[in-house]
Amino acid sequence: MLAQSTVDAGARITAFMDAYGVAGVGVLVVLAVSLIALQFVKGSGLSLLLLISSYSLIFVESSGVSTAAFFVRTLVLVSLVLSLARRFVVPGWAFWGMFLYAMLGLVCGTRAPKVWWSLQNGGLLVVTTVALTIGLAGYLRSLKQVDALFRMFVVAGVIWCAASMPFALDFVAGRALRFGGGTSVHATNYAASGALLFPFMLWAAMQKGRWLWRLVGVGGMAVILFCLFLSGTRTGFVVAGVACAPLLLRRGGGHHLRISGLVGLVGIALAFGGARLLQGRSTDFLMTRLTSVGLGGREALWSKAFEVILESPVIGRGIGSHNALATEVGISEFHNAYLAVWCNAGAIGLLLVLSVLFYYALHACLLLRRVENPLGQDALRVALGFLLAIGARGLVENSFASASNASIATLLIALTLVSTLRGFVLSELANAPGPRPQPRSGLH
Repeated sequence: MLAQSTVDAGARITAFMDAYGVAGVGVLVVLAVSLIALQFVKGSGLSLLLLISSYSLIFVESSGVSTAAFFVRTLVLVSLVLSLARRFVVPGWAFWGMFLYAMLGLVCGTRAPKVWWSLQNGGLLVVTTVALTIGLAGYLRSLKQVDALFRMFVVAGVIWCAASMPFALDFVAGRALRFGGGTSVHATNYAASGALLFPFMLWAAMQKGRWLWRLVGVGGMAVILFCLFLSGTRTGFVVAGVACAPLLLRRGGGHHLRISGLVGLVGIALAFGGARLLQGRSTDFLMTRLTSVGLGGREALWSKAFEVILESPVIGRGIGSHNALATEVGISEFHNAYLAVWCNAGAIGLLLVLSVLFYYALHACLLLRRVENPLGQDALRVALGFLLAIGARGLVENSFASASNASIATLLIALTLVSTLRGFVLSELANAPGPRPQPRSGLH
C-alpha cells in the first residue's frame, strides 16, 4: 500500500517533468528563490497574486498546465510560511482551530489506507493553513492591503474567464463539452472555482469612480454565469448566490442588486436560449442536469459514508483518506465535506471545523454593526458570504475536505479577513478620541 501511495504521489512530478523537463525545474527554483527574496524586501503581494491566480487555473485539463499551477501554488505557500520571519501575526482562533484540525489529520495519516499519500496531504494542509492565516494576516496591515487583495481576486477572475473561453467556443460550435459528460474536466471543481470568484466580480462592478473595474466586473459576472451554466452543476449557482447575498444586502445596494439581477437574467437567457437553438448531446445533458430535482442519489452515498466513519468515529484515518475508503465500500466519494472531515480527522477534527465556521460567521455579523468604513463593510460581507456558501456547499460536496483546492483556500482567507478586520476595529476603538479614565487619588 505504501508503494502504491508513493506512485500516486509521484504522478504530478512525472507529469511536470514530461511537460517541461529540467528547464521547468530550474524555472521553479528561480521563482521560489525570487519570491522569498521579494517577500523580505517588498512584502507578500506578488506571492499572493500568484497563489490566487494558480487557484483560478485549478480546473485546466492540460496536465502540464495544471501540474505547473500545483507546483507554483505549493512553492508560494512555502515561501509565505518562510516570510513569517518578517512579520508574525496570529489571527486568533482562525489559525488555532484550523491548525489543530490539520495537525490532527496529519497525525491520523499513519492509519490511512495510503499512508504516504495521506501524510503528504496532511503536510500540505498544515502549510496551507499557516500560509493563509498567519501569512495573510501579516500582509493585511491596513484596509489598503485588503483593497489590494480584492483586486488580486478580480485579476484571478479575469484569468478564469479567459481560460474558460474554449468551453464557450465548444458550446457555440455545437461540439461536445469537455466537462459536459464528465469526460476530461471536473465540472464540480470548475464551477466551484468560478462561483467563488463571482463575489469579487460583483465587488468590482460596485466600485464608484473606477469605471474600468466596473466594466471588468460586469463582464466577468456575465461570463462566469454563462460558464456555470455550461458546467451543468446546480451547486455553482447556489454558491455564487449565497456568497453574494451579504454584499448585495448592504445599504445602498438596491441599485447594484438590480444591475446584478439584470446581468444574471441576460446571462441565463442567453444560455438557455442558446441551448434551445443549438440542440445536441451537450445541451440536452445540461438541460437535464440543471432542471433535475433531488440530491442525485447522495443519500445512498451518505449512508455508505456513515458505515465507514462508524468503524472509527473518534480517531480519523488521515487527510484525503475519505476517497480511498469510499472506493473500498463501492462508492465514488462521500459528497459531503463534514462527513469527509469526520472520516479524516475524527470527531474532534469535525468539532474544530464546525466551531471555527460558527464562531467567525457570528463574529462577521456582529462586526458589521461596528465597522463604518465602506471597504471594511464590503470585506466583512464578502467573508461572511464565503463562510455561508462554503458551509452550505459542504453539505453536498467534499469541498473544503481537500488539502489544496480553492474551497479550503477561500475558507482560510475568509476566516483571516474576519479576524484581521476585528483587530482593525479594536485598534480604532482603542485610539478613538474621548474621555480617558482618571487615576484615583487619596487613600487606597
